Amino acid sequence: MPKRSAANDRFTARGSLGTARCFSLRCDPNKALLNFLVKLGLKDFYPNKLNLRSLFEINKNKENIEEDNDLFDEDFYCTDDSRDDKINPLDLIVALFHCADSILQQEMALKMSMCQFSLPLLLPRGHKSQCTLMLWALRDIVKDVEESEHRILSSLQDVKSKLFLVVNRKGGNASEEMMSVKRLVKEIDLPKNRVKVKDYRLNVAEFSKKLCEVIKASLLDVKDTMSIVDMVGKAVELGLSVDESKTNAQRKAAEEIMDDIKVRSIPHYKKLNLTLQGANWKRLSKLEMEECRLKKSGDSGPEDYKRQLQEEKRQIRQKQQKCDASKGMKSFIKCLSTSDKEERDVFLKWMKLKFNTRSRVKLSVLRHKFKEQCKKKDVKLIAELDQALVDSSLGTEHYMREMGLIYEFSTSSSTTADEITHLPGLAADMLLDGYPLELLDGDASNVPERWVTDVLMELHKKIGHRSRLLVLTVLGVQSSGKSTLLNTMFGVQFPVSSGRCTRGAFMLFLKVAEDLKSELNCDFIVLIDTEGLRSPDLAQLEDSYEQDNQLATFVIGLSDVTIINIAMENSAEMKDVLQIAVHAFLRMKEIGKKSVCHFVHQNISSVSAHDKNMTERKHLLDQLNEMTQIAAQMEKKPIKEFTDVLDYDMDKNNWNIPGLWHGTPPMAPVNTGYSEAVAELKKNLLQTGKKDPCNEVSQIPEFLEWMKSLWQAVKYENFIFSFRNTLVAQAYDNLFKEFNQWEWEFRKEILTWQTQAEKVMKLLGDCEASRLTEEELTQEFEKMWAEATVDLSGLKERDIAACVLKQLRKHFCNQNVNEALQKCLKSSMKELKDQLEEEFSNSDDITEILNKLPIKPQDELFKQVFGCGRLCPFCKAPCEAGGKEHKQHHAAIHRPQGLGRVRCISSKKLVDSLCTTDVHSDGKFRNSDSKWELHPYKDYNKYYPDWIIPPDPTPEASDYWKYVLVKYNDRFAEEYEAEQADVPEAWRRLTKEQALKGLSDAFNMK
Repeated sequence: MPKRSAANDRFTARGSLGTARCFSLRCDPNKALLNFLVKLGLKDFYPNKLNLRSLFEINKNKENIEEDNDLFDEDFYCTDDSRDDKINPLDLIVALFHCADSILQQEMALKMSMCQFSLPLLLPRGHKSQCTLMLWALRDIVKDVEESEHRILSSLQDVKSKLFLVVNRKGGNASEEMMSVKRLVKEIDLPKNRVKVKDYRLNVAEFSKKLCEVIKASLLDVKDTMSIVDMVGKAVELGLSVDESKTNAQRKAAEEIMDDIKVRSIPHYKKLNLTLQGANWKRLSKLEMEECRLKKSGDSGPEDYKRQLQEEKRQIRQKQQKCDASKGMKSFIKCLSTSDKEERDVFLKWMKLKFNTRSRVKLSVLRHKFKEQCKKKDVKLIAELDQALVDSSLGTEHYMREMGLIYEFSTSSSTTADEITHLPGLAADMLLDGYPLELLDGDASNVPERWVTDVLMELHKKIGHRSRLLVLTVLGVQSSGKSTLLNTMFGVQFPVSSGRCTRGAFMLFLKVAEDLKSELNCDFIVLIDTEGLRSPDLAQLEDSYEQDNQLATFVIGLSDVTIINIAMENSAEMKDVLQIAVHAFLRMKEIGKKSVCHFVHQNISSVSAHDKNMTERKHLLDQLNEMTQIAAQMEKKPIKEFTDVLDYDMDKNNWNIPGLWHGTPPMAPVNTGYSEAVAELKKNLLQTGKKDPCNEVSQIPEFLEWMKSLWQAVKYENFIFSFRNTLVAQAYDNLFKEFNQWEWEFRKEILTWQTQAEKVMKLLGDCEASRLTEEELTQEFEKMWAEATVDLSGLKERDIAACVLKQLRKHFCNQNVNEALQKCLKSSMKELKDQLEEEFSNSDDITEILNKLPIKPQDELFKQVFGCGRLCPFCKAPCEAGGKEHKQHHAAIHRPQGLGRVRCISSKKLVDSLCTTDVHSDGKFRNSDSKWELHPYKDYNKYYPDWIIPPDPTPEASDYWKYVLVKYNDRFAEEYEAEQADVPEAWRRLTKEQALKGLSDAFNMK
């Protein structure tokens, strides 16, 4: 399917420019323009101050626009020039173009083209400026042309149009109009057969038909043609301004980068100049996935195999770190680093235009071949062509990805470290300006965690640490209209359909205005757009379903609101999409993640079908229930219905949206019903944040922690188990540490007050039982105080005793110890505490002092360290949950199983593998608990449901215990009456320093 750029389309030299009238011929045009802008409320935006970024903001004006009845009054727009109080639509368009910057002008022209509106080829002059040829504004318009239409247009390449004057006569002043027409015809020497007059009584359809026939007949003898680009010279001769002349610097910068490609093929260019995202990056991603799943260990032991993977990863990382940025990448980063945002935006647009022009023909041919092979069901050729499409795609996305990987693999010792450290801030600025950030590289199936984390943390800093997020994502089959849906709903610019150059998930931030933050309960709405789940054509490829599942689980896990996009009612792909989505929702339910889900049915013939298709909606629910049962069976959960997974209402969670086009593109106009239905959907989605302001909304730091845990879990096959248990263990461990601190502080306070109260109350009791003189009271108190502090020698007692005695004298006859006495006691006991601490620090015999205390600190410490006494069923690591009231046991660091007396039955050798590795592998165990039957490690919860064993947080976390087994292998074997373990060679190279460092890092010891 060829594509045609509007800027390069052929036009006749004498064709009509179709410009809007200059507001009013009866007054000064400059004054008329300014008055008109005042009337529209646009004066502050003139000239060229409106930009795309300002339109992305979510605010009340945009969300409640339908409430402004005056603005969209039926009589507000009028084409009658005699009505000065009304606005001509052409005037409105001209005013908006004058107020928009160059990037927004392009976007407006593109949208007008989609709606089949006439475009302003020549923009009337504004205040102190001449008329402008809108070449730049039309640059981004590309039409998809069907083969049949392409042949017709090609046959008209040499046709030249002729000037026609079409007169639409109106009642009332018709005679005056015709007099004006006659004068004009005479002035321009126009033949009478080129004047077509429509009488106001004539049917419009009939007149249009006649007009088309006349024009068609006139297009037979003209040969000279001219593209819009070729009009530039003529426009300058005529004294016209050309909008594109202002972008020359950015165009040259883009062309310099394109010059590096020269005659090379795109795949060859990417291999030489975008090296970091090449084969090594993809291999590293596969190694990281395999390290978690251990699917291909073969005869190697799990620990040996993991060490092999880690060594290969280390070598690849070293290679990546040695790669230098290409000349093109350096130029790209330099152009992005400009402080002028419009210059940066124009440069990126020129890059996009140049790349599209370069790859358009090649990709069109490949897509055609791909479609042909899909019909033939040749899996091998389908896979090859799919890869060829990926390799032959080149866009700014690839350069942004390369920039992220330059940072991902950078080191602090790098000679270019200073040049690299500013990259996250650069990307954060682009996020704030409405550019998407690649969250998941779909070509390599990996998340560049360091890059994404630092970019979002830079963003968090730039916005003053106020970053509450409402995350919304769209899932669906490829080319089902997902990106178009988001673009229409929020005015953003995600690449659509075949326009996307890369696969994966992209995130985009939309700022919420101050007037809506409290209502929506967020500062930003984050949109996540995905490449699309695999189409049926690709479903037969290896690992297709697994990749879809990873993508769906990841983005659904990150999202507060998920839209499942289904193109066409009862489509064949719907079942596959539902299967993947339901599986992901079930996983989220198991870890306590609440999400809202909406199903969008596109290309519905009538919006009213929503009310009439109750049968179809029930059928959808039946399918959801069926998919839920399948997913629950796979995850071994007793769930039968979709409504058990999340809240779902057949009426509120289903949306029917008509097709985007009225007819077949490229000449079909946009269906306004599509926009209306999408606007209603958007309004409902925004209510998500309004419903419960008490809901905890994550900020960027929490979002990032969730993202890392989620991606780590996705990499492990046993998703629910590994992810949930890791989070539970981490959360419980953190909570228990806090609780222990609170408990200890509380017990200290209680003990202190108990001791104080006992002493004071004894003194008061003794005093109240007798009538003492002043002298006797003093003697009695000093005697009692001496006895109470006999074991605490060296303390300065005098001030404390005097203070208490003073209070006793003052309140001796009072039966209640009043506030003054309590205050005095607090002050006195604080001083006592300080002196006790000094005494402990100066004492040579701490044991003697500790033994005199009523609560022994050493006993309390032992309780905290020893925990509940339960041991890991495999390696015998003690439970570290603490206390005896927890329901699940866990240990921060596990050990080689041989240290827990586990041995191989046949060889009698101690087992060297770690249980944290085994429970995520395909290995099996047998022991007395399994009645000596082989049982999968992954399903160990069957016998040990109260234990959670997450993967090691880092490969080095268990280095200490590996070192212990190596060093004392013979002694453990002798003690356990077994043969020595066959420890991996890599373990033998561990040093004592590495072992201790692994231990201190695991427990965050500084």
